[in-house]
Amino acid sequence: MKRKKVEDPEGYKKDTRVAMILSGVVVLIVVIAAGINDGGSQAPPTTVPAVDHGSRAGAEVACERFVERQLKAPSTAKYKDRVTVQGIDKSWTVTGNVDAQNSFGAMIRNGFICQTMTTAGGDSWVPINVVLSGS
Repeated sequence: MKRKKVEDPEGYKKDTRVAMILSGVVVLIVVIAAGINDGGSQAPPTTVPAVDHGSRAGAEVACERFVERQLKAPSTAKYKDRVTVQGIDKSWTVTGNVDAQNSFGAMIRNGFICQTMTTAGGDSWVPINVVLSGS
């Protein structure tokens, strides 16, 4: 019985390269698609409806909403030691502390500084700067 000698044909090498290139292109497309579709998460709106247009109380309520967007459990927020000052440019700065639950359910106190003002039409509050830090 005679054995046939099997050689590695050039076509096989080309087919392997093509398959590897196509696999790389598919992986690249999947990575790009995953980057474009962020899982449906959307950034929260940057404004809140105006309450007490341009007033101290309105600024405090708006800043509470802006601070709550940065908390893990916003419904647990309790505000303390608030100080509210109106700027010369009709902006408001609200500082204070907020107690709220973290990811583990423990109440944590954070200091905050929020600077806000109403839009030109006065129909919503816009955050200028919101900083939340542990204290």
